[in-house]
Amino acid sequence: MALEAGTRLGHYEVVSSLGAGGMGEVYRAKDTKLGREVAVKLLLDEVSSDPERLARFEREARVLASLNHKNIASLHAFEREGDTGFLVMELVEGETLADRIRRGAIPVDEALPLFVQVAEGLEAAHEKGVIHRDLKPANIKISPDGVVKILDFGLAKATSPDLDPAAATLSNSPTLTLAATMRGQILGTAAYMAPEQAKGSPVDKRADLWAFGACLYEAITAKRAFDGNDATDILGSVLKLEPDWDALPAELPDALKRVLERCLAKDPRQRARDAGDLRLDLEAAPREKLSLSPETARPEHSLVRWIPWLVAAGAIAVVITLMASRDEAEPQPRPMTRTSIVLPLEAPLAPPSSFHLAIGRTSLALAPDGSFLVYVAWVDHAHHLYRRDMRSGEITPMQGTEGAQGPLFSPDSRWVGFFADGRLKKVLLDGGEPQVLATAVWGSGADWGSDGHIYFAPTEASRIYRVPENGGGAEPVTVLPKDTFMQTHPWLLPGTRDLILTSHSQRRRIVSRATVSSSEAPSLLLERGHGARVSPSGHLIFMDEGRLLAVAYDRADKSVAGTPIVILDDVRNDSMAGHMSATFSNSGTLIYPGGSDISRGRFVWADRQGNREPLNLPVASYQDSDVSPDGRTIAYTVPEGVESRIWVYDIERGTARPLTPGSGPFWSSVSDTLFYTSFTDAGPSVWRIGAEGSASPTEVLPAPAHLQTLGEVGIIYDVRQGDVSFAPWAEQLVAVDLDEARLILASEAQETFAALSPDERWLAYMSDESGTWEIYVTDFPEASIKRRVSTAGGEEPRWSPDGSEIIWRFGVDWFSVDFDDGEEMKLGAPMIILSGPFINVPGWSWDFSPDGRRFLVLENEEASEALTELAVIHDFFEEVERLVPTD
Repeated sequence: MALEAGTRLGHYEVVSSLGAGGMGEVYRAKDTKLGREVAVKLLLDEVSSDPERLARFEREARVLASLNHKNIASLHAFEREGDTGFLVMELVEGETLADRIRRGAIPVDEALPLFVQVAEGLEAAHEKGVIHRDLKPANIKISPDGVVKILDFGLAKATSPDLDPAAATLSNSPTLTLAATMRGQILGTAAYMAPEQAKGSPVDKRADLWAFGACLYEAITAKRAFDGNDATDILGSVLKLEPDWDALPAELPDALKRVLERCLAKDPRQRARDAGDLRLDLEAAPREKLSLSPETARPEHSLVRWIPWLVAAGAIAVVITLMASRDEAEPQPRPMTRTSIVLPLEAPLAPPSSFHLAIGRTSLALAPDGSFLVYVAWVDHAHHLYRRDMRSGEITPMQGTEGAQGPLFSPDSRWVGFFADGRLKKVLLDGGEPQVLATAVWGSGADWGSDGHIYFAPTEASRIYRVPENGGGAEPVTVLPKDTFMQTHPWLLPGTRDLILTSHSQRRRIVSRATVSSSEAPSLLLERGHGARVSPSGHLIFMDEGRLLAVAYDRADKSVAGTPIVILDDVRNDSMAGHMSATFSNSGTLIYPGGSDISRGRFVWADRQGNREPLNLPVASYQDSDVSPDGRTIAYTVPEGVESRIWVYDIERGTARPLTPGSGPFWSSVSDTLFYTSFTDAGPSVWRIGAEGSASPTEVLPAPAHLQTLGEVGIIYDVRQGDVSFAPWAEQLVAVDLDEARLILASEAQETFAALSPDERWLAYMSDESGTWEIYVTDFPEASIKRRVSTAGGEEPRWSPDGSEIIWRFGVDWFSVDFDDGEEMKLGAPMIILSGPFINVPGWSWDFSPDGRRFLVLENEEASEALTELAVIHDFFEEVERLVPTD
């Protein structure tokens, strides 16, 4: 039966039709309880009207619902509404493989990563004993960002009637028996049936591998491996004929041809045995010598396409050689079985809204007993805490947590701590009024210790403090060495006074150990890493650039033992901010957002209409950008190990060259000189260098001086003054002749990112005096009046070239206010002028073109995506122990 838009099936509201499949009608629908869009599949009448088959289907659906894998479309539920049975499945956007093939053969280097993902999905399902039985291009979906999802996994068996297994029937061909009148469906399924399936014999996972080979063949040739005028012809070719091997691309690697031959062997005993083996073969295919001859090579499939693969293969070969030279080979990670958690579309995991707000903070917290997950949701352009019952799957908002970040659990799993409104707070997991515990301007990481205290870093430039869990005075418990400007991610080893923390210097981020309330400086544990904590299995678990690593921890010696091993390399993380992305319970359940390092991006020009034009630069971890006044050159910073280097980009020629070590470049007014910050053991100092780099750099201001901006009147820089725990920054002005330093702003708040107006009469800057970063403006240099410009958060202010606007960013949005400095200062209402998949980085992450029409921004599509799926590993500690023995 066809359903109209607006029809309700339980709490699902039909939005539109998506088409018909072998099982019945498919619809896009809204889950009115969770507020997300799903795919609803109505079962065929012959299934819904048969109580015995419906009961069988429900049993099978429970098994299929366990297939939670990134390359398998999730089955959320099996529901009934009256006499109608229907499935609720993950709605996967994008095109099917069949759609893609209709546009022509897929180049081999494009097809390989797609089919590696298909193999991963098959491998995960087969490990759970589930066979697809109806794999075909129409059941393989490719999302816009290239993620493959296999649809209708195992539903072929679920819809089949119960028959005598000894009888040779076509029950193993679900579309032939359930939709026999749909000729297109018959042909579509028959073309991918294994010979034993076509005969009606019982099938195992090798039938899926046959279908895998048939799909791969069709993808790279744009023709079916087995075809005919009708189902009889097709099944005859499946049983008797070979594919047209001459139709394969001339440059096909020999290894890939062997994969096809192994998949399409008619005798199951001669066929590939495991999807995992196919995956490994596909991953290794680019390393094989290509079957390419000058006479048969096609221009569009030249060897150039394979250069990245061959380079990668060479790197792998070097690594293998080095590993072979070791006395003992390191254990290699094996694929771990993952399930997933789906979050509501209207309450996805919050992205880091800014570098300053994100540094050191987590977005996930799993209760120590594993009962609940609390996460930071992004709702109505603001942060809120949501909780998920790990048993029932119910997700609900936590009242009174607007603006919250950095959630943490009490040891008994009853309370949730968080940072909001410049305070450290706590609230009962079951609900109630939040209680304020301490002042914490930013709260860069925290831990609820087993000793009844919460350990936290109250600001971005702070040592570690602690406060009693029921409130009271906060007290410092660590020493901040001279070469360390910040400590974050404190974690108290239960039953001890040992505090694991992350120490930040100007050149690196390390893992340290400190003794609570000791006068000794923290000792080094790891040369790089952040967010470390010791697991019950006796391992130090930590993050490093999107990877989760583990190393054995010796409690007696209070040191690590051995070499850290990568456990996961697909953790979505902002390596610039250095927050911990994963969370685990005491029983070993690990939850994390899958993805990559979202601090990497590419420079683009964007205008107020949303148009974007990329620069001729690769994707990288860029920092600080400044467009020269003449509009011909861009200066920017690229991290290089423990240091950074300033590069310059010629806009007209589209070329870049390195200039000098340093960061935070600013152009002189005539575009011939760059001023920048250089870090030494004594601290930051200000330097200058000619734009051509022909002369040696010259120090302008000795340490401590961190360049903020400059103009004809002089240089504005910031230095630390006072108690670095609560009032670390003050702005100072140095005159043009550099003879005199004049203090402009000095308060108990942090004040930074200063920007002079074009006429140099006004100064816009960031301050956290309200408890969150906001933009202010003051007269310059007197600073006798002050007005708040932003109303809901702001960072990195700049002036429009004509001085009529103050523009700033907050998260992925750019705001503007009109500025009039006539008889008295007048400010307009803030309005959004630009939004997009743009990322924030340390330093100035955007700038104007000289005419003010375009913005220079850093783009990363993944960073702005709503994250609605989290990966779950239930046996995480077992995997860590296998890879990293503690003996």
